[in-house]
Amino acid sequence: MPNRYRQFGVRRFLVVIFFSSLTFCLWLNHVPLTVQTKWGEQATAQPPNPSQLVQQGIEQYRAGDVQEAIAKWQTALSAYENINNHDNAAIIREKLAIAYQQLGQFEQAINYWKEAIANYRSSGEFVKVGQLLTELAQTYSHLGQNKQAIALLCGASETDEDCLESVGSALQIAQKFSDRQGEVAALGSLGEAYRLKGKYDLAY
Repeated sequence: MPNRYRQFGVRRFLVVIFFSSLTFCLWLNHVPLTVQTKWGEQATAQPPNPSQLVQQGIEQYRAGDVQEAIAKWQTALSAYENINNHDNAAIIREKLAIAYQQLGQFEQAINYWKEAIANYRSSGEFVKVGQLLTELAQTYSHLGQNKQAIALLCGASETDEDCLESVGSALQIAQKFSDRQGEVAALGSLGEAYRLKGKYDLAY
């Protein structure tokens, strides 16, 4: 009799252990693991959103950290290029051109102005093309390359540098699309370029 009770007790103990283990395993299967290694976190971290990078760059720029702003915008530009988002890429190129111009790195600024102009031209945003041609002309003027500036603004001839109002010049585009603000900016930049060349009769 005691032997039978002992066997019954052992069986009951084993059943309890079995169900306890089963319950624990089922519970463990449904509980998410909250402890992650540093490497795991890095592996699953999402890359920053390009629009967030643009905003961070704007904040850095306003704070006076132009180099950090450029770094943020270049990263955002690469992201937009990877997904063929040419509209946002053009906007960032404008920002980069302005930032490099502020740093006195005019050759870099010229490259970004040209790329942004190409973006806007391919998407048919000709008013923006005209406006950025004026910005590009101003950058050339900063470098003392006033002949190139005048050509962009009004398509001056090689000999007398008088305005031809060529098709595709900043002034012609502004007038064609009734962009009054763009026309005023182009004329102002043109007057300054002529003044810097000593052509005072054409500057006013």
